[in-house]
Amino acid sequence: MLGRSGAGVLRFCAVAMLAAVTACSNPSRMITLEDHDEALEFQKSLQDYSGSVSDMLRDAQHGKSISDFSMGMLAYDILATVSSADSGLYAHFTKGGTDIEDYLKTRFQNNPDAEIAAIDKIGGEGSPSLRAVARNTLEALAHIPDSHDPPATQRQNRELLENALENTKSALDKAATEVKIP
Repeated sequence: MLGRSGAGVLRFCAVAMLAAVTACSNPSRMITLEDHDEALEFQKSLQDYSGSVSDMLRDAQHGKSISDFSMGMLAYDILATVSSADSGLYAHFTKGGTDIEDYLKTRFQNNPDAEIAAIDKIGGEGSPSLRAVARNTLEALAHIPDSHDPPATQRQNRELLENALENTKSALDKAATEVKIP
């Protein structure tokens, strides 16, 4: 028969094992970076991007035009950051020896729908939240209204842009909460 201290140790071990099993059963839920300062900086970047996306969303909702350049620069920054912590995203963006800027100017610009769909098919280890950030960022970039399009197409693209920006902000906020600070 176990004494009080033995029962306490046994209970502690059971709780510790349950916590370990729970943590290991879904390793992709947390975004893990090895360095404390790097993890804090990464989390802060996600929060800052969320603020920038929120500002852009507010502008779009108030009828202000979103330029290809401003959305492109924000997309570049977001994609560079999220792919630094997700090897599957990084491999996709840099396939064939390109960097993210080249990816956006070539593969994405030439076939945005296929590239957005490809994000959903990336396998291997990685963060579903970071991949959602990447996918929604690309979705926003693909739907910037063009003043040369008919008004109905511009309205549709504005709605799609606003939805993509809302989804990007939501995914950034979620990802920021999933950063594990060592």
